[in-house]
Amino acid sequence: MYEFNVEGMGCASCVGKIQRAIDQLDPDAQVNVDRAQGRVSIVSELTQAQLAEALTAAGFAPRPTLSVAHS
Repeated sequence: MYEFNVEGMGCASCVGKIQRAIDQLDPDAQVNVDRAQGRVSIVSELTQAQLAEALTAAGFAPRPTLSVAHS
């Protein structure tokens, strides 16, 4: 699992943008957006760098906070 602090996720539209950005690269990814905490948690086969790039391309500035290897 990868976790990012992401500022500027103020509305449901932002959540949709984040979900779509990740889904385009990994349709099987599990994405959890916590707007109140400004966090996005993602379980994916993609690398942290690939996920961060997708979030950046969607217009957000992700800062990695946690990376836990999945089995």
